Amino acid sequence: MTPGGPVGLRRVEAAKVVEHRDATLVLGGDGRVHRFPADSGALVAEVMRLLARPRSRDELHAALTERFEDVGTNTGTIDQAIEHLKGVGAIAAPGPSASPHSHAHARGSGRKVVLGLTGAVATAMSPHLAATLVGAGHTVRVAMTKAARRFVTPTALEVITHQPVVRGLWHRTPELPTPHINLAEWAEAVVVCPASATTLSRLARGDCSDLVSALAVATSAPVVLMPSMNAAMYEAPAVQRNLELLRDDGFHVVLPGFGHEVAHAPSQRAPAMGPAPGPREVLAVLEAVLQTASVPRSPQMAEWDARYRELEPEQMPWHTDVLDGDLVDVLSVLPRPQNVLDLGTGLGTVARELARRGLTVTASDLSAVALSRAQTTVAGLPVKLVHDDITRTRLVGPFELVLDRAVLHLLPEAQQADYLRCLSRLVPRGSHLVVKVHAADEQRFDTRKFTAEALEQLLAPAFEPVRITDSSLPGPVTPPAKALLGVFRRAG
Repeated sequence: MTPGGPVGLRRVEAAKVVEHRDATLVLGGDGRVHRFPADSGALVAEVMRLLARPRSRDELHAALTERFEDVGTNTGTIDQAIEHLKGVGAIAAPGPSASPHSHAHARGSGRKVVLGLTGAVATAMSPHLAATLVGAGHTVRVAMTKAARRFVTPTALEVITHQPVVRGLWHRTPELPTPHINLAEWAEAVVVCPASATTLSRLARGDCSDLVSALAVATSAPVVLMPSMNAAMYEAPAVQRNLELLRDDGFHVVLPGFGHEVAHAPSQRAPAMGPAPGPREVLAVLEAVLQTASVPRSPQMAEWDARYRELEPEQMPWHTDVLDGDLVDVLSVLPRPQNVLDLGTGLGTVARELARRGLTVTASDLSAVALSRAQTTVAGLPVKLVHDDITRTRLVGPFELVLDRAVLHLLPEAQQADYLRCLSRLVPRGSHLVVKVHAADEQRFDTRKFTAEALEQLLAPAFEPVRITDSSLPGPVTPPAKALLGVFRRAG
């Protein structure tokens, strides 16, 4: 295969290019600086510019031929430049992050995040953190203590987030008449970064005298605390006692990172533990917490746990040992997805069959007992089992395919809007939802029944129908339950 053939090439995000009149410097992914003299440097710089988006070798060759007259007669020069840049980690074959839909994926994964800023000096760096969270697709609202405003202006954060910054308990607006409660209820996660020793003390004591501590105490969303302070302060017994209390109270407490103590003169600074982690690390921690935070309990969880504890597979009307034939047909014609979500996986049959077809599967269920039983079914396969309520999901996504075999028709009407809202966030534009529900003329089960028109109306306008057909739900019941199979595309 020629370099950069059918798979194409892209510029590695970490790679940097510095152009000068007599040379081009490339800072590669290997951490080293590579110098290219003037002539070859101009070619290398143009390659790096062109590969800001993925291109095939032929596309790259055509573009370079237009730019450099002598390149068309010496294609080996291009190949040498490509191989050199690949060798230093400056370009690579595109992975999932470089797909044409990567931006849509990022937007599809967003959560509602409150960023709490305190009087730690690292607040001066918070615009970068806010931009990183927004860039990952999250909707970010910033809450500041009075001390935080010494280090950063609200205007800078409002420009980045396109959301008004809330500056105190009494900074009320028509939208936020009681800011700490309104933000606490709105948030799907609260990140206090940096968390000063003073704020940690307030939270440990239940002191709600400022905005950040009040909303962190009031919210039911996961709260991530990123301590940031001098290493000696962090190690102090009082601070360690507070951190222990906060961990026991259910806060997610992150170990500080490494950095320089700004209280010291620049010439005397040395790396030491104390600062909050950098923006990329904060983002990674946030998404890990969202994936693993405990699921809010609901009456349905207890009911489904009892069913899966008491019933054998042949007693479960919804259970099947093989993937439905029409679902196999749908998978054969849809674009191959990178990530699949199997909703209501039960004993794991659908997840197992998807994984056997080479797909990476997240399999969720309301019942922890079902997931425990499903572990045997999916053992050794690329399946991640997640305890989750799709109407209050903590999944991050994105998922290019969501397969719902008999979940939607179990939901009370009051939860259907939450189901749609959560799926709309998890499924990026152009990706697919495949859903099976009991048909209107199936009367044997206590579920919600659907006509094709009702199913289409429920999922609109977020999802547009590709097709809705008569189907069945195979299982122990004879004859199989009458159903509808709907294939929908995420609109946008």
